[in-house]
Parts: sequence; C-alpha cells; structure tokens
Amino acid sequence: MLKCILYYREVVFFAITNALVVFGLVTCDVALAIDQYDYLTSGTSSTKGTSLKSAFTTVTVRRVEFNNQILDALCEATNCLHLKSPSMYLGSALFEGQLRIDLIFLYSFCRLIDDLVDEAQNKDQAFLWIERCSALLDARFLSQDVEKSISLKGLCSEVDQRLVAAIKQIPAPRLSKQPLLDLLRGLKTDLEFNHKQGIFPIQTEADLDMYASLVAGTVGELTLSLIYHHHFQNKPIHPPDHLQQITAAGREMGRALQYVNIARDIHRDAVIGRVYIPTAWLQKAGVSPLDVIDYPSHPKVYTMQAMLLDKAEYCYQNSRAAIDKLPLEIQGPVNATIESYMEISRSLRKKKGNLQSARKFRLPLWRRLLVAWKAMNL
Repeated sequence: MLKCILYYREVVFFAITNALVVFGLVTCDVALAIDQYDYLTSGTSSTKGTSLKSAFTTVTVRRVEFNNQILDALCEATNCLHLKSPSMYLGSALFEGQLRIDLIFLYSFCRLIDDLVDEAQNKDQAFLWIERCSALLDARFLSQDVEKSISLKGLCSEVDQRLVAAIKQIPAPRLSKQPLLDLLRGLKTDLEFNHKQGIFPIQTEADLDMYASLVAGTVGELTLSLIYHHHFQNKPIHPPDHLQQITAAGREMGRALQYVNIARDIHRDAVIGRVYIPTAWLQKAGVSPLDVIDYPSHPKVYTMQAMLLDKAEYCYQNSRAAIDKLPLEIQGPVNATIESYMEISRSLRKKKGNLQSARKFRLPLWRRLLVAWKAMNL
C-alpha cells in the first residue's frame, strides 16, 4: 500500500513539474511574441534587442485589441516565402526577433515583384508593374500614404493591393531606396530578351556582372544593411566605414549566389528563350546564344557553366573576410544561407552540371539540413 502511494505521489509530482515547465515555456513564447508585435506595430527604428525582461514588461500593458491586419500581412509574407522561395524562407527563418521580421517583409516583396514581372501577360504589362512599383517605393520612402498614392491612380485590383501591402511593410527607415530601384532595373533586363529577333542583352562579362549586381547584389546589400542596423548602429566602437564594408560584402555575396543560379538554370532559362551566358564567351567557344537554346546540353556549354561557377567562387572568397567579422549570433544564419547555394555549386561541379533536364536542380532535404547544421556550428 505504501509503495502504491509513493508511486502515485511520484507520478503526480512529475506531472505537475512537467506541466509547469511547459506552461512556463509557453508563457515565455507569448511574452516574446507580444514584444515582437509591439516592435512590428510601433513604426520605430529601435535597435534594442529582445530580452525576457522587456518581453514580460510588455505583457503587463493593457491592450484593447491586436492589429490583425498587420499580423495577417506577416503570415502572408511568410507563406509566400515558404511556397515560392525556399532559399529565402530558410535564410529568414534562421534569424531571430526583429531582424527576422524585417527580412521576411523584404524577401517577400522581392519575391512578389519578381513573380509579377515574370508572370505578366506581355512585356507592356511587365513594364507597367515595374513603373507602379517604382512610384510606390518613392511614396514609401517619402513617408507618404502608399495606399492613397495608388488609389489616386485608379489602380485598385487585387494584385495592386498585394503590391501595396508588400511595399507598405518594407522596413524603409532601416533601408536605402537605391538598391530597391536597382533591383527593378535588373528586372527590366529580363524583359529585353527576344530570341526570335536575336536579342540577348548579356553581351559581355561586364553585362553579366552588372545584371548579377542589380538582381542579387542588391538583395545581399539590403540584407547586410538590416543586419548592420540591428547589431551595429549606435554602438560606439566600430570603424567609421563599417557600414560600407558590410554592404559591399553583401553585394559581392549576392553576385556569387546569382552566378550559381545562372549556372544551375541554363537549361530552364533556354526553354523560355533566355541565355545569361555572355555572348562574348559563347562566340569565343564557337557557339551562339541560339545554339544554347536549341542544344543546352552542348559539351561547350558545360565549359561556360564551369566559368560561371568559378566567378561565384571568386566573389564568395572575396566577401568571406567581411562576413567573418559579423557577430557570432549572425554568422551562423548568414553562413547557412550562403553555404546552401555554394553546396549547389559544388554538386554541379561534381556531376558536371545538370543540363540534360529543364527541371530545377535541388539538393536532397537531408543534404540541405546537413549543410545548414554545419554552417550554424562553424
């Protein structure tokens, strides 16, 4: 009888203890979530980090209701990345707190405008999306009412409202407008391709470098700018040109990842009449852009693919020194994002490309997880 009582007392003790631990963790999560909500809705550019003390302080504040509109916007942005851009989703998911929220909204905007341009019915509509986006960005960075600026132009379709919502949530106080406008310039380059008329805008290696800088270097620069804001700004001890060093490294790293993208998608791009390999490279090898479209697995194209991967490796190595100077808590997520792309590069070299198929080349899930785990623990 005594043993039975002791047994049940032990069961009750561990049940209560486990319940307290679980409810305690849930309480901490709720407190931290509310603290992040306050940051999200404040519209300020605070550089204060999240702590349990500040989180529990926010819990004591009496609230009438939460702003479901901005919470829905965050959920929609997260779902957009999860479904349409796994690499960007992973890149944002590895960060924490306020920085992660800013990255989610930034990446979802980049994804949305890219989709609007790529999925436009024709070039005129695609250029119209770019013009609308540029005007809305001007309004956003001038602190004007973005919704009012679009309604005045009579642009009130559902897709318009998605674009307005995405631009409205861009963390403009912590970003520069120019890289976003440069991104739009890069998207215009995609619209210049016309294989039926023999128009291929990437004529030289300089054209390739400029394109990679516009469509990907800008995103890298914006990412590192946000990291700088959240981890360096207002701190007394760091070099005066630290921001320039960090953003330059971000642009260089973005170019590296874009070269990997181009090398990976040679066949996929050929299917839609685009060849991002410089025409000068192809002519030197005795082939033309039309040859790549007709025969993307041509042996000489593999040589071009290797040259693209060499450029990616060069930019990757050039930016490593600055990346390694980031705070330790930031190096892991940044390295995980970068290494996931560079692992694709290594795999393409090992397999000598994937040019026989137009399917998008992806690493197995276990390999992506392994790369991320190693990068987070460097």
